[in-house]
Amino acid sequence: MRGRHEPHNKSPNEQLEAVRAHIKSFPAVDHHYSRANTNRKFLGCDLNITKMDELYVEDCKAKGLPCVKVGVCRHMFCSEFNLSFHHPKKDDCQKCEQYECASVEEKALMEEEYSQHITNKDTAREEKDRDKEAAKQKDSTVHAITMDLQSVLTTPCGNVSALYYAQKLAVYNFTILQSGN
Repeated sequence: MRGRHEPHNKSPNEQLEAVRAHIKSFPAVDHHYSRANTNRKFLGCDLNITKMDELYVEDCKAKGLPCVKVGVCRHMFCSEFNLSFHHPKKDDCQKCEQYECASVEEKALMEEEYSQHITNKDTAREEKDRDKEAAKQKDSTVHAITMDLQSVLTTPCGNVSALYYAQKLAVYNFTILQSGN
């Protein structure tokens, strides 16, 4: 009868369901532009499995419930959920994000403004594409230039507690791209 009994250290199903509910409680975002070929969902870049486990333990202590070990949480996260931690490559604008997060009633109120916003976005993109094509012509006097203030990076950066209290320096990465060549 070897292997025909339940292991003595197996976590109870109630605790495993609590871990699943805790993992599902974090807001997951669908793929974002360049990750269009995946069905994986993404959690915020400020999270990791250890931090999620710490929050789970705090929640269990507050409710007076027993909790599972971090290894069980890690195994469940990696084997049962198609989640990852990632900082998005491109951000949505505030209007698009506000519309996506709105309730059905709020979306109905915002529908006209949002559709006008999308029309303006598409028109601007078409104009940019025409300018790029004009700049690619030989002997063209047109120059198509795209500028972007990329994400603001704070330095020094790290997870050492002493760095949280150190004075930070903001690094602004301003890029310019000449689209013609």
